[in-house]
Amino acid sequence: MSDDALLILEGKVEAVDGQEITLIVDDVKNLADARPRNARTLTVGLPDGRTEDLLNEIYTLLSQTQGRCDVVLTMPMDGVEVTLNSQVLRVEGSARLEKELISRGCAVVWSI
Repeated sequence: MSDDALLILEGKVEAVDGQEITLIVDDVKNLADARPRNARTLTVGLPDGRTEDLLNEIYTLLSQTQGRCDVVLTMPMDGVEVTLNSQVLRVEGSARLEKELISRGCAVVWSI
């Protein structure tokens, strides 16, 4: 976690009359990971000018994060938008995965 990060805290509050409120935290999550972590579908828009090496990189990246989120790949091909629903890949969503995909020129959409 970094300084000034927005967090989601899970736990309970204890309050006794006349005393300060106490927050008992059971779990801390980064807010940036909330949408990817709860998503049911990840749509990855593959960039124009993609190479076989780039496609292999993306496949390897998606294969490393096994989870419950379906993966849909979209790409322009001969003037048509092609959509591929992966039957094999399911990922665990995270802000890190999103950053990795974006750094490779992909568009990323998480759907809940």
